Amino acid sequence: GAIFGHGPGSPRPTFVNNGTFNKRAAAATTEFTADDRNRFLNNATGIINVESGDLLLTQEKKFMGGSSITGAGKVLVSNGYTALNGNTTVTGNLELAGGEVRPESAASLTGLGNKIRWTGSYLNTGSFGLTIPVGSVFNIEGSNDKTISSYGTFLDNQGTINWSNAVVPAFGTNQ
Repeated sequence: GAIFGHGPGSPRPTFVNNGTFNKRAAAATTEFTADDRNRFLNNATGIINVESGDLLLTQEKKFMGGSSITGAGKVLVSNGYTALNGNTTVTGNLELAGGEVRPESAASLTGLGNKIRWTGSYLNTGSFGLTIPVGSVFNIEGSNDKTISSYGTFLDNQGTINWSNAVVPAFGTNQ
């Protein structure tokens, strides 16, 4: 696989996507990363299209309203902080495997088909909540721990949640 990122230094760069970011045909994993606690990827109103393989997003990233994830491959969020603002549409594959997922405003994930998988991460929505809209599918699966914060966090299911082979989410503070 390949790594697309930067190392330490100031000022810290940001990759803002208001267009289309294509991960071209390659079965391997491509890592999109930054040094510690830096919001490197800002998928403003853009499209992340993963044709094949995985696009591994580490450290801080932000998805703004109107952004989308497309393609036959998978966007894999493995650690760091993931900010959600507005609606992100997922017609490709999104796996929330680790790190903290936190809406910074009212947020929703529109997943058509079985495209969104929550396999392990910390969900802290504060007072904003995370909505799974009508017609969307959100899958909770896998043996990794999933935590839903007790600080006003809520998951508003208006679509379908499939819960299979998953550790029961722990309600409490971030461990």
